[in-house]
Amino acid sequence: MFYIDHLVSVNIFVFNTPKISILGDICKFYFRYLGIINDGFISKDIGGGFEKIEKLYSNSHFFFVPSKSECLGIAFCEAMSYGLPCVSSIAGGIPTIIKDNYNGILLPIEATAEEYAKRILQVFNSKSIYKEMSKIAYNEYVTKLNWKVAGETMVKYLKTL
Repeated sequence: MFYIDHLVSVNIFVFNTPKISILGDICKFYFRYLGIINDGFISKDIGGGFEKIEKLYSNSHFFFVPSKSECLGIAFCEAMSYGLPCVSSIAGGIPTIIKDNYNGILLPIEATAEEYAKRILQVFNSKSIYKEMSKIAYNEYVTKLNWKVAGETMVKYLKTL
């Protein structure tokens, strides 16, 4: 429940509203008790799944995944395609995608919920900082973090062999 505590604390300290949406298969009873919306696992390939995920991204301000380990994090790239600044921990490959105070927020793995809340609040309370971070996140997706660019880069390297 480490991540749930982070979400609840960030919500209380930053937004003071019960609107938190979570995707994934986790204890739904716990979420109902806290007033958190848990849509469970949503497949983009099954009736309306893509549209539902698209709506969740479009209605969000941040993409918050305080992982303790992550190879790369395709979900971060996907979130940035919607201009969402990403909030996560300095773990695995995450810092190769998220740059602290540039296109998102990075904190040490052992960071507390209050530390996350404080950093998110700093960004959210400054419209100019939030807008710039959002623009940069989207630009990072367009210029680096998408399959078209990955394919072109791979072809470029393969041609040198």
